[in-house]
Amino acid sequence: MHLNNTLSNETFADDLICLAGSLNNLHIKADKLTRYSNWAALQVSGSKAKVTGIIHGAAKTGVWGKDPKKHLSTQLSNKIFVQGQHAHFIEHNDPFTYLGVELTMSLNWTHQYTRMTETLKQKTHRPQKLILLPGRPYTL
Repeated sequence: MHLNNTLSNETFADDLICLAGSLNNLHIKADKLTRYSNWAALQVSGSKAKVTGIIHGAAKTGVWGKDPKKHLSTQLSNKIFVQGQHAHFIEHNDPFTYLGVELTMSLNWTHQYTRMTETLKQKTHRPQKLILLPGRPYTL
């Protein structure tokens, strides 16, 4: 027997990702999120609500024309609403933060790598607090 497990939502604390396999399902999920948030008296942050997508194989098949990204933007820009606010469209290569990790739909990890590298540089070059105890010799 084969079990088909799919992930439709990923939630942790106040971070939520809604995954959908079609534009229609995405509208349904946005509506469910709005209804639940309103029922629970929760406010969804409009600045953090983002929508993106990726059309696999579209450039090879030509099914969406010569520029599949433009087609995706046309379908998603200012078209997905949560609590009356439109979710901001971001390109499939643009990063979004989920649980502190910079992700992209194309699985490009360059943004996360750069962010981690910069954070480590800042932490290693920052002067550390030094506690000096009286009566002890110190050499710098």
